[in-house]
Amino acid sequence: MLLAYESRYVREAQERSSNIYAAIRAYKRVGIDNAIIRKYISEEYEITPTYAQNYIDTVEEDERKKSSAK
Repeated sequence: MLLAYESRYVREAQERSSNIYAAIRAYKRVGIDNAIIRKYISEEYEITPTYAQNYIDTVEEDERKKSSAK
């Protein structure tokens, strides 16, 4: 029973992270500044601004990797 609970928790955490990354990408596509994105994400997902910035940094790193691979 504990294993089922843990895998459910992991799935929910992964889904939440995916939603945060998708929101950041959407905000960036429309040209919103990182400071505002950090504020929106931290409020919407109830995380600290530091965690929100970590998500932003990850999205930016992924974008850099994609653009350098082209």
